[in-house]
Amino acid sequence: MDEALKKKVDTVIAFCRLGGGMFAIIGALILFFFVQAALDPTASITINGIATTEQHAKMFAVVFCAFIPIFGLFLAFVPEKHLDKWITVIVKRLS
Repeated sequence: MDEALKKKVDTVIAFCRLGGGMFAIIGALILFFFVQAALDPTASITINGIATTEQHAKMFAVVFCAFIPIFGLFLAFVPEKHLDKWITVIVKRLS
């Protein structure tokens, strides 16, 4: 790998780590509020512009929002050897 490609790959890896940390923090906050709404039988959430207190809709929102911090933790803590391989392929194809 030449020096210019290595610099681009390192930059993208740094942004992946930063983005993963942000996804993990913000996703955890969103998940926290949706879990509170799911546990409260009187709380309502809005889905497609319609306010609902249905328990199934609240649980779907919790499960869906749980993927955001999981994805963020994956990006933040995946071993660098894997990220290095994946990002090198992506950068080469895009260049």
